[in-house]
Amino acid sequence: MISVVLTVLKILGIIILSVIGLVLVLVLLICISPVRYKVDGKYYDRPDGKLTVSWLLHILHATAGYDGNGLIYKVRVFGIPVLKSKPKSENPCEKAKASTEAGRNPGEKAEASTEAGRNPSEKAEVSTEAVREEKTQDSSENEAKEAGEDSQQAEGEKQPEPDENTSSEEEDEDWLGFIDKMNDAWYEKKEKLFQKLEELEDKVNDIRKKLRLITSERTEAAVKHVLKKVFRILKSIMPRKLRGHVTFGMENPADTGTVLGVLAATLPIHKNQLKIDPVFTEKIFEGEAFLKGRISIGFILCCAVGIILSKNVLITIKRFKKHFSKK
Repeated sequence: MISVVLTVLKILGIIILSVIGLVLVLVLLICISPVRYKVDGKYYDRPDGKLTVSWLLHILHATAGYDGNGLIYKVRVFGIPVLKSKPKSENPCEKAKASTEAGRNPGEKAEASTEAGRNPSEKAEVSTEAVREEKTQDSSENEAKEAGEDSQQAEGEKQPEPDENTSSEEEDEDWLGFIDKMNDAWYEKKEKLFQKLEELEDKVNDIRKKLRLITSERTEAAVKHVLKKVFRILKSIMPRKLRGHVTFGMENPADTGTVLGVLAATLPIHKNQLKIDPVFTEKIFEGEAFLKGRISIGFILCCAVGIILSKNVLITIKRFKKHFSKK
C-alpha cells in the first residue's frame, strides 16, 4: 500500500516539475527571443507603407499596410491566419433601399403641391382672426389705462402731509443702522483677510518643503539612475538598419532652415544613413525610408527591475507619496 502511494506521489511530482519546467522555458523564450520589426514606407503625393512584426522564428507574424485606399492587416500564428482585414464592398441592401426611397419622392412632391394650393384660403381666415384679436386688445388696453388714471387720482387725494418730527427721527435711525452695518462689514472683511493670509503662509511653507524634496541629493541620484536606464531601453529599441532620403521645403525659407537645424541634431541616430535634401524655393515634402530593428523584452524587464529595486528610487517614491498625497 505504501509503495502504491509513493509511486502516485512520484508521478504527481514528475508532472508538476515538467509543468514548471515548460513554464520556465516559455518565460525564457519570451525574454530571450526579441520582437523583430521592419518598416518600409514612401510618400509621393500620397502615403504608402508596410509594417512587419515577427516573434520567435516567425511563429507569430503580423503585417499592416496602407496604400492610400485603406488599412490592410493580417496576423498569422504558425503560418495560419487568425486575423485579417476585410475588403471593402458596397452592400446591395443599401442600394435597394436608396432606389425605393427615390421611387417614393414623386408622391411626396404631389402632396406638397396640394397643400400649397390650400394655403390661400387658410391665410385669409388667419388674417381676419388677427384683425379681430387686435381690436379686442386695443379696447382692453384703453380700459386698463382709464382704471389706472382713476386709481392714481384717488391715491393723490388720500395721501396725508408728512410730519417733520417723525421724518427727522427716522433719518437718525437710518444713519445709526448704516454705521452698524459698515462696522459689521469691516470686521467680517478683516477676519477673512487674516484667514486668507494664514492660508497663503501655509501654502508657501508647503511649496518650500516640496522644493527641498525635489532638489535633494537623493532625488537627483534617483532621477539620474532612471534616465540612464530609460536611455538604454531607447537605444535597444532604435532601428539597427536605416536608409532612405527625404526632400522637404517650407513656404518661408527661414522655416526650412530652422527645420534643417533641428534635423541636424538627429545625425547621431541615423549616422548619415538618411539623406535629407532641403528646398528653399518651394513647398514640398516627399521621400522614402526603410528601417529594421528589434525589441528585447528580457532587456526591458531587467532595466525595469533595476529601476524598481534601486534604493534611491524607493526612498524618493515614499517621500513623494508622503508630501504630495496630502489634500
